[in-house]
Amino acid sequence: PIKSCAPHSIETLGARWPLTERGLLYDREWMIVSARTGVALTQKSNVRLCLVRPQLDVAAGRMRLHFGDDKAEEAGDAGVSVPIDDLDAVDSAALISSSLCQSKVCGDRVDGADCGDAVAAWLSDRLGETADGVRLIRQRPDDQRRSKSKADATIGDQRQRISLANKAPFLLISTASIDWLCERVDAWYQDLQVTALRRKLHRQTINRFRANLVIEAADEADDSLPALAELEWRRLRSANGSVRFGVQGPCTRCQM
Repeated sequence: PIKSCAPHSIETLGARWPLTERGLLYDREWMIVSARTGVALTQKSNVRLCLVRPQLDVAAGRMRLHFGDDKAEEAGDAGVSVPIDDLDAVDSAALISSSLCQSKVCGDRVDGADCGDAVAAWLSDRLGETADGVRLIRQRPDDQRRSKSKADATIGDQRQRISLANKAPFLLISTASIDWLCERVDAWYQDLQVTALRRKLHRQTINRFRANLVIEAADEADDSLPALAELEWRRLRSANGSVRFGVQGPCTRCQM
């Protein structure tokens, strides 16, 4: 939900999750920016961002933030939360304009709403940014940021509205490609041979690549999904055919 922070897994909520015009609901709708410059923080500038763990509590209409692993919660770190249902419920809904990042690739201007002093103080403390401070900004529903990709007539206008993703709303990887990579990293290969460790290794690798769509064969013995096959894909569709995706190409990861 928060750009450059730890992911929120929807597996515990079931296999379904709403799609919006910008991508998965709530996906990268928030970003943490410097209170002094308005520039979005990335893991290149502050590696502690990966320890900020957002959890969406849809039933309660809140996004809860914790820092570090589960032991931090056990030690009494209650975290902090912000509303997710209604932008009018945000402490300060005044429009601000924040630079998404400093690079030329994704240096768009984004209209957002400040999520208030309480979460800003909590994040500033946890991230060690107390000198200048940071703010949590949510992209406003009427923000007009759009993909820079060229239109593909077979899919429609790919210059769709997007959230705070760098290039596209979705980043896809296959489990076959994950296995292919893990087999070539000496430190990971042994874990690949143990079922329980293999699942953990898959999850860690998916998190490293920040994929939000993971493709796997229905049967592990099925060789119809070879490693790196997704590099050649040009379009995908959902099982019932109701949603079509255009493939823009490989992701040249420049920011975390």
